Amino acid sequence: MAVSTDTIQMLLRQRQDLREALIDLHQEISTLDATSLNLVNKNIKAQTATDAALVAAEVAAEKAAAPVAAPVTAPVTAPAATPVAAPAPTPTQTAAASVAPAAAAPAAVTSPAPAADPTDKPVEQSVPSPPSPTVDDDLARLLPRARALSGYFLEHPAATPAADLHALDTAITAAAAATGPADKTIAYHSLQAAYRKVASESHVGFGINGTTLTDSRLGARLLWAVPMAIAALVLAVFPLILLARTLANRMFTADFAADLTWTFDAIAAFLWGAVGALTLLALNVALLIRRCQFDAAIHQSPALRAGLGGLTGTLCFLLLQIWVSENTVRLEFAIDLAAFAAGLLSAILFAGLHRLFNGVIFHIEPVPKAGLEAPDATGAVKK
Repeated sequence: MAVSTDTIQMLLRQRQDLREALIDLHQEISTLDATSLNLVNKNIKAQTATDAALVAAEVAAEKAAAPVAAPVTAPVTAPAATPVAAPAPTPTQTAAASVAPAAAAPAAVTSPAPAADPTDKPVEQSVPSPPSPTVDDDLARLLPRARALSGYFLEHPAATPAADLHALDTAITAAAAATGPADKTIAYHSLQAAYRKVASESHVGFGINGTTLTDSRLGARLLWAVPMAIAALVLAVFPLILLARTLANRMFTADFAADLTWTFDAIAAFLWGAVGALTLLALNVALLIRRCQFDAAIHQSPALRAGLGGLTGTLCFLLLQIWVSENTVRLEFAIDLAAFAAGLLSAILFAGLHRLFNGVIFHIEPVPKAGLEAPDATGAVKK
């Protein structure tokens, strides 16, 4: 394909236009460079003059702040000086003179900080100790218990003499009416003595005191925790175990699915046994609350009871699996109920084992003193 003359001329013309545009761009860049250089030089000169003026003002302010006392001498008459015309101030001096008053004012006010004494020791901050209980706190804790005990014997028969109950009522009234610190201290000690006497007699006769009455009114969390656990096992855990069995039979081989199914059944038996042990514990707590003998300060050890009950339930599952040949839903639920019953009886089982072990240990260990008898049901050795 031949190139025409018009095309060549057009290309040459575009080349010439591009060259002229580049020349104009170069000139504009040079102009901008020169302008920016001039601006930078002017700013540097102005900044240098301002810094010099600030330094001179600071030096003058320091000299004015710390004047040197000169000795007092007689005035000396100086010869009259010939007046000389002052030179015209330059722009730099004018800028320094205008900046000096503004810089000297704050410099004159500022005083040097005192030097730290190396002999000074840091002040040790004492850690605040927890506040000790006062008579008001003790009286506030004792008064509700004394009122609960007095109110109980107001409607129930008491093994305490009427004189002791009257002394307790009088001490309660005096403690409630006490206002000053001295009156509160006297009232607290009187109430403490009267309450101690009535509470000791009532606890020996009926197993109650002010603490058991107040704790029995508040109730125990175990009474609603155990029913919720039973409902969760029946409504959630047991259906999930059935679902896991079905999925294991379809997803894995026959042998591995059988092992998984057996493991799930053992876990269910453990849970049912734990719930059985907690049910017995909740029943005992409910009886104590009904008799107003529940003391929240006595730990019932629900975790230990649940562990022992779960172990008993698993043992029951292992024993029943020996005679069970088919695995149906009804049969598995019956095994879980048997594990629940075993958890209920776990307290009796372990109490018997505890007594047996104590008897064996008593006969094996050397007797340190003569006249010792075998331990009782609680494991205590009587003399």
